[in-house]
Amino acid sequence: MRKGRFTEEQMVAIIREADRDPVSEVARRHGVSEQAIYTWRKRFGGFQASESGGCGSSRRRTLA
Repeated sequence: MRKGRFTEEQMVAIIREADRDPVSEVARRHGVSEQAIYTWRKRFGGFQASESGGCGSSRRRTLA
């Protein structure tokens, strides 16, 4: 599996930023597509930055 450019905590921080500012501006600022932000929001939308660390790692262990 390909390693992403951003950690889960960084993705959540970018989502929170996109909640305050227009998604197009946030996407351009961080060098990602708008679709990536919408995908992250779907995946991490209910998490706070401090909560996201355990979710992905337990999911990966379950699927592996």
